[in-house]
Amino acid sequence: WLIAWHFGTWFTLRISANIHDLVVHRILRAPIDKFFDKHPVGRIMNRLHADIGMIDLSLFLRFFGSFATVVQTIIPMLYVHTIMPWFLTVAALPLYYLIGSVVSRAWNTLVPLMYCIFSSKSYVAARVGDIASSNVVVRAFGDSDRLSLEFSHAFNDANTAYLIATRVLKRWLVNRVSFLWSFYTTTTFLVGILNVQYIGAGTLGLCMTNLLVLTVLLEPNIENSTGALFEFIALARIHEYTSVPQERPMRLPEDTRYRSFTAKVPRSALKALTLAPGGEAVLLNGQSFLEASPDRSALVPAVSGPGAGGALAGLAQRCPSEAPARRQLADAEGWHRIVAVGDAVGSAADMARELCRSGDEDEVLMDVRTGWLSDGARVEIRDLRAGYADLPRDVLKGITLTFEKRMKVAIAGTTGCGKSSLLLVLLRVLEPRSGKVLLDGVDTQDLGVATLRSAIGLVPQDPVLFSGTLRHNLDPFDHFTDAAIKQALGLVHLTELVQSWPLGLAHTIADEGGNLSFGQRQLVCLARMVLRRPALLLLDEATSAIDPSTQELVQNTLDEAFVGSTVLAVAHRLETVLKFDYAVVLNQGEVAEEGTVSELKKKKGGWLRGMLDAKGTW
Repeated sequence: WLIAWHFGTWFTLRISANIHDLVVHRILRAPIDKFFDKHPVGRIMNRLHADIGMIDLSLFLRFFGSFATVVQTIIPMLYVHTIMPWFLTVAALPLYYLIGSVVSRAWNTLVPLMYCIFSSKSYVAARVGDIASSNVVVRAFGDSDRLSLEFSHAFNDANTAYLIATRVLKRWLVNRVSFLWSFYTTTTFLVGILNVQYIGAGTLGLCMTNLLVLTVLLEPNIENSTGALFEFIALARIHEYTSVPQERPMRLPEDTRYRSFTAKVPRSALKALTLAPGGEAVLLNGQSFLEASPDRSALVPAVSGPGAGGALAGLAQRCPSEAPARRQLADAEGWHRIVAVGDAVGSAADMARELCRSGDEDEVLMDVRTGWLSDGARVEIRDLRAGYADLPRDVLKGITLTFEKRMKVAIAGTTGCGKSSLLLVLLRVLEPRSGKVLLDGVDTQDLGVATLRSAIGLVPQDPVLFSGTLRHNLDPFDHFTDAAIKQALGLVHLTELVQSWPLGLAHTIADEGGNLSFGQRQLVCLARMVLRRPALLLLDEATSAIDPSTQELVQNTLDEAFVGSTVLAVAHRLETVLKFDYAVVLNQGEVAEEGTVSELKKKKGGWLRGMLDAKGTW
């Protein structure tokens, strides 16, 4: 028994862990428009919680319980039909067929009913999540009574479906099978009495004992079989999520030259580096290794010496074989450059000194950027068409645009004209149906999804924060030092707020940023982008729901922190359009007009001028 129990535990946990890991991996790689837009969060959480829980706790017991039920039913029946006259077996066949039909009808009803139960539980979970996350809004609008009534109806539907499946339907099945089996037992007894010359009293008594035992076990066996069916339904529901559609590959072998990374280099691997005369170059074993870039803001491989040809291979070879930095540096190519070393950012001289100094720390953070998009992104969109999921209608219809490097572009238009959809295509959340998007001449379709998105920054309309420390929310992968984070907070004007917290960067952020105001949450999201300094920054109506003073802070941050970036902003407030270099007006998925803001606001009969006149904004 002990061996069987340990085997069952291992078997169950192995199945559950493998299924859970596979499902989570598939869900995290599922496209937004083809999966998440069609599956409510409550349904996903119910499958990962309730269904996985059923598999964890009772799949093994139910499975082998059903196997035992089959064995302890078939063996007594074989004994009975062996010792009883042959004509009784023939006469019992219609009865067995009738019992099988009743069980089949019950199970054919039970399977969709169980799906109904799980779906209703998912709806209840979704309602709880919506109400919990919008509690303040519900109270502000005085909508508690309506939502309470809707939740009560949803909860009642879930309980009713469960009651019908586990009580009413089970009792319906047990009553009919018990009646048919009792009829069979009585018939068998009468046949035995009438054929006493062929069947002995002891044999008949043993036969009746087996039939009565089966009668007693009838209800527990049905209960066990029904429970096993529930488990297999849960397993089937989970298995459905192992075949959800997937996004394109996260990374491709050809992405190496376009991929930036942060390497944690052991300080011991830098001992051979020395500072060159002048303080803006680094020597390796006395030979030129790294030198300042033309703008003196980064360190690049030297034209000659150990660093010639790039790859930073000389430094990679000095890292321990098990260190992740060894592989990262070895994959770097000639146009990769070091843009930050520890707290030294933006100055080749400071970075060179930081590399060559002797320190007590075990590792040195080194931010290595690719030469692709190194001085801003030139965005070229050619005859772009895109739509959502399998819907035939295109939301973007033949858009052709070109934005030069370091340009600040505002995208305006009425609701539903395709502004946010255009940003989603740039991120490849929506895959183009035709046309191309080029960043510095590189087709985004030729890049891995993760490689592309790591080169682009996004500040959404609704700020996204996680439960954890402020530092974790700003730098979840520990790619930046505390000094760099504090500098980013200063640029978004949150220094005083953070200093007022006793724990500073270790201050705990509530779930979804519940202990911060909406404007503060938006500034924290903007601080993430200030840390990363992406070459292409996308703003999806980032200032539409914040007050004018916070909007002014955001605008100042854009002007100060993203001087070298190309900025594309979906403009909700028309007054913000006037602060950009270039404007694009979309109408029903097409470009209605484009040009500099000064030109468009003076254009008689133009779309932008018409919107400004209607609002009275100049």
